[in-house]
Amino acid sequence: MRASAALTDVFHFELLHGLISGISVMDERSVITLVGDGMKHYRGLAARFLSAISAAGVNVEVIAQGSTECAISVVVEKQAAKAALRACHTAFFGHTAHMDVILLGCGNVGSALLQQFQKQDSSLIADHKALHVRAIANSQKLLVGHDIVELGNWQKDLEAQGVAWSTDDIIAIRKQLGLLNPTIIDCTSDEDLAGQYTNFLANGFNVVAANKKANTASIAYYRELRSVANRHFRKFMYETNVGAGLPFIDTLQSLIRSGDELISFGGILSGSLSMIFGLMEDGVAFSDAVEKALHLGFTEPDPRDDLSGMDVARKLLIIAREVGMQLELDDIEVEPVIQDGFAMGVDSAEFIARLKSLDEAFAMRVEAARIKGGVLRYVGRIEEGRCKVSVDTIPKDKPLGAIRDGENALVLYSRYYKPIPLVLRGYGAGADVTAAGVFGDLLRTAWRPLDL
Repeated sequence: MRASAALTDVFHFELLHGLISGISVMDERSVITLVGDGMKHYRGLAARFLSAISAAGVNVEVIAQGSTECAISVVVEKQAAKAALRACHTAFFGHTAHMDVILLGCGNVGSALLQQFQKQDSSLIADHKALHVRAIANSQKLLVGHDIVELGNWQKDLEAQGVAWSTDDIIAIRKQLGLLNPTIIDCTSDEDLAGQYTNFLANGFNVVAANKKANTASIAYYRELRSVANRHFRKFMYETNVGAGLPFIDTLQSLIRSGDELISFGGILSGSLSMIFGLMEDGVAFSDAVEKALHLGFTEPDPRDDLSGMDVARKLLIIAREVGMQLELDDIEVEPVIQDGFAMGVDSAEFIARLKSLDEAFAMRVEAARIKGGVLRYVGRIEEGRCKVSVDTIPKDKPLGAIRDGENALVLYSRYYKPIPLVLRGYGAGADVTAAGVFGDLLRTAWRPLDL
């Protein structure tokens, strides 16, 4: 290169005597320049310029500003220049909050979420929010839009045009489409996918998770998630991990940040078990209650997943970790609703049939609770450093005593909330409620250029 040869000639003496280490050449680079009169009189312009480039996931290799302060120039990789330039234009000339969505998992919750996107489209536009679904994936296929995915026909397009995918394909979408503020929404229950969150965050994606597996993995991974998110200025949101659409995580985090301390917690954290135990209170046999909850879509396709108590244990672990308890999932004491291994290996119909053998025992427990003036409920508790999930008798006049029919309730005693506790109550199951919680998390990831 002529420039390299010319510099080598000019600095021959310095190179000969080791005064400079050498001259290197970086190929495939672009220069982006912010130009304007009187830039030195406007505070924060350089910060906005560099923050916009950072928001696009682009590294700045060289920065230069002339003595006249009429321009600031940066050098970036050529392949990243388009995304950086778009981010800069948006930061200085745009007034719209941007959200680019990649949806992983389009079952009940994912499908409900896409319907909510469509219904709220005009309201978002009126509120200066731009929400674009860039890709949709199920466990087998990935559909990436040329620009956006048309939500009117996404099921057919996914089936006809979708291709097999890996996490590398997801990460590549950002550069492929030049996304400014990409957010991965995980509506699966896939443990392997949850293990990729740190990879997504490190590559410039926000992560919104309905999936509880990441927050209930090892405490080391739990800490790493937050560290990576902070280091890369990304957001990791997971409000629906505990109370579906109930705003419990955000409330709890606000209390902890303000200096509050948890004294004790008790909650009904499973909409399916809330319904089952409420039906038994009305005299419905245990097996019939499980069958009804299954047919109404409150339980998992295999009700054993709910009756094992592990879903409630995971939620309780997340709450415990949010208040600073250094616990693993194995540290949660779990009393399952039915014994581990009960009727394993049989289909749902045979499973329900075999549950009838437990009807009498549960009827006796329900009656014993009634005689004591209480009701039978499945409760998660944090008390004196212990976390326990169990079938409890609850007095009917207590906050948890009235919870049934798919509701969740979370009762928190703290330094600020005593002797009267903070109580959050509402539906804890259902695709629409959970999708609404995910949507709320997504809105918190919105990148508004003027807020840089």
